Amino acid sequence: MLNIFKTIKFLYSHPLTKGKSFAVLVKFFSWQFSNLFLNSKKIFSWVNESKLIMRKGETSVTGNYYNGLMEYEDMMFLLHTIKQEDVFIDVGANSGVYSVLASKVVGSRVIAFEPINETFKRLLDNININRVSHKVKAISKGVGSKPGQLYFTNDHDTTNKVSNINEENTSIVSITTLDNEIDIETDASLFLKIDVEGFEMEVLKGAKELFNSGKVFLIIIELNGSGEEFGYTDNDIHMLISSYGFKPISYNPKKREVYEINSPKEFGNTIYVKNVDQVINLCMEAESVLIHSAFNEVI
Repeated sequence: MLNIFKTIKFLYSHPLTKGKSFAVLVKFFSWQFSNLFLNSKKIFSWVNESKLIMRKGETSVTGNYYNGLMEYEDMMFLLHTIKQEDVFIDVGANSGVYSVLASKVVGSRVIAFEPINETFKRLLDNININRVSHKVKAISKGVGSKPGQLYFTNDHDTTNKVSNINEENTSIVSITTLDNEIDIETDASLFLKIDVEGFEMEVLKGAKELFNSGKVFLIIIELNGSGEEFGYTDNDIHMLISSYGFKPISYNPKKREVYEINSPKEFGNTIYVKNVDQVINLCMEAESVLIHSAFNEVI
């Protein structure tokens, strides 16, 4: 019951659907009711020509169905900055919502990492329904500081992670590094998203060559204290990212305004960029997108 109240609060406060609360609640309760007796599946139009497949319990997708863009600021910043000639690296792709934005909406090349077998199948489903398999290289591996194998939880939906203790419902997963997988000889700018439930520092430690190449244009990374399970604070991760010349920013998509901030955000993702003036220009010049699931909002 507490989760339902938290979800309803999120639906009411979302910037894309304020003033449309009744319509959003109808979406929410209709989907919940359809799943009472059936494991329902729904395909819905999302941003521009893209689509997503939604299944019961798949919170990384349902939030985009209810409100348009679940991670509104971060998703719009990606759409307003990435270009067709760039490469998007999606570490912890889950069902592939960010990968779909980059590959289908923008037309960028994507390298997506997702280690959990069932989730990887959902990633492939969303790639295939959008007909972007030629744009997306999907890799069924985890990412860390060195190649090897690790145990992952496999029954936590969007929050599956490296298992640091002797837990039930775990699977052994092959681990690679970004330095092993990403070609730094490319002329493309690299856009990096990391969402690995506390394992972010290990991912960064396995990407020294990538960061030293100067090819990484921006980073979207989840910092919410979960790294402490693996011995790292958010400030440790912030300091490492800052050592490569990146600065944290906040973004107002409707005004297309970029603000420098002093530290990582306490909740959700933090966006890091090197050249604030450059991203301001990109955001101002970017084409608007049509978000069907936000009642045809154009931003």
